Amino acid sequence: MPRTPRIEYEDAAYHVTAHAVSTAPLFKDDVDREIYLAELAKAVAKHQLSCHGYCLMGNHVHLELQTPKANLAHAMQSLHGRYAQIFNRRHKLCGHVFDSRYYAVLIESDPQRLELSRYDALNPPRARLCERPEQYAWGSYRAAIGLVAAPAFLDLDGLLLHFGDTPALGAARLRQFVEDGLASDRLARRPRRGQTRD
Repeated sequence: MPRTPRIEYEDAAYHVTAHAVSTAPLFKDDVDREIYLAELAKAVAKHQLSCHGYCLMGNHVHLELQTPKANLAHAMQSLHGRYAQIFNRRHKLCGHVFDSRYYAVLIESDPQRLELSRYDALNPPRARLCERPEQYAWGSYRAAIGLVAAPAFLDLDGLLLHFGDTPALGAARLRQFVEDGLASDRLARRPRRGQTRD
């Protein structure tokens, strides 16, 4: 039975996630991550997307995408189809790389967009991949707060202007917003009086 087509909109913003099949890694090494980002750059250019953020985890990805045209499905098919071919060829594998279709949540408000940016930045520390979000090399957060140069395909102004009137102010406010979330995470993990940590 054919899949139900997705409903797409012009000038829509999405939080896209996609997982590797079963418990397999989506990226076996940093070369795979570099390949994924190169293919993401090609998809952004080919399908005229705006990419406001990304975070490459071990077995899944998070993308913050805006589609001036109603073409998210074509863009994701292009990106993930191409990446899967390269991944399988490189590692001498065959079969599916991604588990089913990607998942896309329509971003319908500024608070939702802001929280998504924080969620993606905090994903690596929450997964114990690093202590602090700016230490993680495979997400866009470091570029968003000005610690490293942004890849050419990353539309930081499209993100940062939601946080402040200028990109510099937006970056400062994004950083504080993420720091507040990090502090809340640490507070939640702290043992209460009389408790011990397992």
